[in-house]
Amino acid sequence: MSALLQIERLSVTYNLNGRALPALQEVDLCLAPGEKLGLVGESGAGKTTLASAVMGLLPRGATVKGAILFKGQTLSSPLLARLRGREMVLIPQNVYNSLNPVFSIGQQMEDLLVKAQLPRQKRQQLILELLGKVRLPRPQELPGSYPHQLSGGMKQRILLAMGLSRSPSLVLADEPTKGLDPVRRMGILRLVKELVSRNGQSLILITHDLKAAVYLCDTVALMYRGELVEIIPASCLLTAGLHPYTRALLAAAPERGLAIPACGEGPPSPAAVQGCPYSLVCPICLPACRKKKPPLFSVGPGHMVRCGKVA
Repeated sequence: MSALLQIERLSVTYNLNGRALPALQEVDLCLAPGEKLGLVGESGAGKTTLASAVMGLLPRGATVKGAILFKGQTLSSPLLARLRGREMVLIPQNVYNSLNPVFSIGQQMEDLLVKAQLPRQKRQQLILELLGKVRLPRPQELPGSYPHQLSGGMKQRILLAMGLSRSPSLVLADEPTKGLDPVRRMGILRLVKELVSRNGQSLILITHDLKAAVYLCDTVALMYRGELVEIIPASCLLTAGLHPYTRALLAAAPERGLAIPACGEGPPSPAAVQGCPYSLVCPICLPACRKKKPPLFSVGPGHMVRCGKVA
């Protein structure tokens, strides 16, 4: 089966006041049609940068190397302009800043559907159908509502409805449950899983939550300081994760009450480490790990790890 999304040796560097800040380093990923992939890691790992690179939304001045292909075509600016909002959508993490406070929900949803060249009556009917699909109460009353009148959970469902309004092939969801309480969080996860599975859509879920990734995804890719350190079938993550960073994340789960190993003031910049970027905090680091970066290698079906000790 041909890939829906192919990422090849993708590197992204930000320019901050003349300083080069590496954000991604030679990332390789492949997403099949209908596959659900979880990107997991701490803040600063490069997850949102990866999504922004795919969507062509990196800030001005960012340097990009490598290739991103969608359905076999290299993503250029003209192609991205045609695909964004249609074949590829990004559901943002900040529900409070993602909806325009001065326009009603109906106006904002209709603006998206105008591009689909539907008659106005058809657009209004589709808006009600979409609000119903994401299980919002009294959907017929919502088009006239404004964002400040809605809860965080309702706003998240509206963003989901807007993202799915044109049946995209690829959905990128950036922390879709951020800021929600546990009950609403689980409700959003169930809804995302149901909708993308029913429509056969591919999903990239960006999250800190290992359990959310296991629940929603087929495959989980763990990132540390801009690099992929482990790619593993989601069903194996909680029991068979091998990279020391993966194990640290599992140990740091809230119910276990442990902390991720730290070193000094925090993890080093990738540019400051000659070998593995995790070597300065790794509990099983070998001398060779500080000198040479280990490659990703296969340890089983669909399971790859970047670790000199595991090798």
